[in-house]
Parts: sequence; C-alpha cells; structure tokens
Amino acid sequence: MNNTLYHYCSVESFHAIISGKSIRLSDLSTSNDSQEGKYGISLLCKELQKKYGYQEDPSKVIMELIADQIKGGGFCMSTQSDSLSQWRGYASDGHGFAIGFDKSMLESQFMRPNVELNKTNLIQVDYEETSQTNLSTSTCLKFHDFYQAIKGKKLTLENYKSNELIELACSLYQFIYSVKTRGFIEEKEWRLFTCLFSEKSDVRPSFKGLVSFYELPLSENQDLITDVWIGPKNLSSKKVVQAFLKSNGFDNARVSISDISYR
Repeated sequence: MNNTLYHYCSVESFHAIISGKSIRLSDLSTSNDSQEGKYGISLLCKELQKKYGYQEDPSKVIMELIADQIKGGGFCMSTQSDSLSQWRGYASDGHGFAIGFDKSMLESQFMRPNVELNKTNLIQVDYEETSQTNLSTSTCLKFHDFYQAIKGKKLTLENYKSNELIELACSLYQFIYSVKTRGFIEEKEWRLFTCLFSEKSDVRPSFKGLVSFYELPLSENQDLITDVWIGPKNLSSKKVVQAFLKSNGFDNARVSISDISYR
C-alpha cells in the first residue's frame, strides 16, 4: 500500500507550507469542485426518504441551522505523485508543486481528539455507491432522530444542546466530504478533515471570496515530507527547490521533475 500522500498546490501555497511548517484545512464548500458535498447530501436524502418515508428534504433544515456556524474543513491529498488531472485541477494548471507526506506520520500527528478542533481525521474518499450507502446508514439514523426532535421548532445553535448538534454536524460533514462519484476515481483522494467553527477559524482571500480555514503546525520530524514534485509547467530548478527544503529542515525530501509533457 502506498504510504505517501501528495498535496498538489500553487507555488505560493508550497512556499507557505514549507517555510511556515504548517498546513491549512480550508472550507471544502469553496473548493475547485462545484459539486463538492452536494453528491453526499443527495445520497443522504435518498436514504432518508427510503428508510423513513420523508417527502421533504430533512438535510436542508439541518444544513440551514449549522451552515453559518460550522463548516467542513479539509486538506486534500492523492496517492498519485505525478498525475496530469491533479496538476491541471489543483496545482495552477501544472505551474505548481506536489508535496509528498508520509501517511503514517500524518496519522500519528493528527488522528487524535483535539479540544479546539473537536477532532481531526485522515479519511479516504469513497467512490463506490454500494459502500457509500452502507457508510450513510449510521449518519441517516442520527439525522432522523435529530430531525424528529426539531421538526416544527425554531431552533438556533444557542438554544439547542450544542454538543449534540456539533456531533451531528461533524458526522454530516465527514460523510458528505468523504464520498464522490466514480467520475473522480482517478484522483485516489485522501483528506485530513475537521470541523471549522466560525469563532475559531481564520480567513484567507481567494478568487471566490474569503475562505475559512484552520492552521495546523507540522511535526518537526524532517521525514514527514518524503518528496516533492515540480509541476510540468513549473520553471523552478531542482537545486533551488532542494536548497529551499533543506533551509527549512526537510533535508531528506527527494525532488523530482514531472515526467508529463504538458506545456
């Protein structure tokens, strides 16, 4: 099994991650994929209607309640080290970099409960409808119980049991952001996932507007970053990239130039 996960990014993001020794888990609803999360919501809706006979869409009620207060945040990676679709979609059309992270080290650093973040999980995106349906069963039950409790009531985060709502929101977001259609299967995606709380999140500018994010420091272990790929349109030299990595404590990271002919 591949133990390296690659984050494709722009030159600016690469520089910020390496020099700042941190990563940002950003609001996934603002990702490059316009259907991000919508597919997962539609799956939940179908299951809720099938299991409990709903005519309306109960997920819409709950989403409206939590959307302004809680978001699903993620740091996206792939098992693919030199993928044309990844370069095009997530690394400035091939001008950026792909950073290889040791999967085991990511798990040991981030897959544990964290008071501020609620918790951070490393999740593998599921592209198969059969397993997605099985995955949605427990989330559906939580939705059903909660929806029955709030149906017809005017609730806000302030006047409902916040811990229960937060738990439901995190279950919801983790599910909808861990499933995609088979059309995306070549991405072979993994995500560091967390819930973003509006009062604890920072914001950054993007071409879509302000994006919420939570910044996580990286381990000081120089082996956390295994290798770096230079994109097919990226003019950076290997020597410059190697020197930059070494100056920031990542002495053992290998540097490779994309083999893809894409100009």
